[in-house]
Amino acid sequence: MHRKLKPCPFCGGKPEFLHIFENKEKCMIECSVCDGGIDKVFLSERAAKAAWNGRVILGRKAKRLIKWAAISILSVILFLIGKESALRERGYSAIGGEYLLLLLPVFYYIFERVIKDWIEAIRELIEK
Repeated sequence: MHRKLKPCPFCGGKPEFLHIFENKEKCMIECSVCDGGIDKVFLSERAAKAAWNGRVILGRKAKRLIKWAAISILSVILFLIGKESALRERGYSAIGGEYLLLLLPVFYYIFERVIKDWIEAIRELIEK
């Protein structure tokens, strides 16, 4: 079971189950090198292992959510700046190119996906 635990996120060391209390089922996970771990008592090794190994997935999802939130906020800010600038320039409110800035997250996703697909295709060609 120890081989299935991911390395410590702080130092890369080997994690260990720490059984506590009289009940051998209850445990924690702690790194054998830096003593980093999860400050929670789990009812089973299986639950502790799921929490320890699942931490990276949650981190990736959070980073992705933050990235898309930042891109969306940036597109709205740029839109508002563009709308104000166009109003000052034209002297009246109208629908113009600044509304395309609201599609910035869509364009970003498309370009990011295309570039990732190109890189994957190039890697496949190199491996052949």
